[in-house]
Amino acid sequence: MIKNDFRLAFDIRILARNFDIRRQEKIKLSKNYFWVEFKNKLKQKISKNPFWVKFKNKLN
Repeated sequence: MIKNDFRLAFDIRILARNFDIRRQEKIKLSKNYFWVEFKNKLKQKISKNPFWVKFKNKLN
């Protein structure tokens, strides 16, 4: 029983570490100029697309 608890704690620690690494990667990406530009262009395209405009209006 103790062995299983230890294993679970170990798995949780690995998951937490992986999550933290992914979060750090996201922070790096958000500061990356190219990525920021890409996201802005994508938002502009979506906002100009009539289908998306209708869809967003239905949501609101």
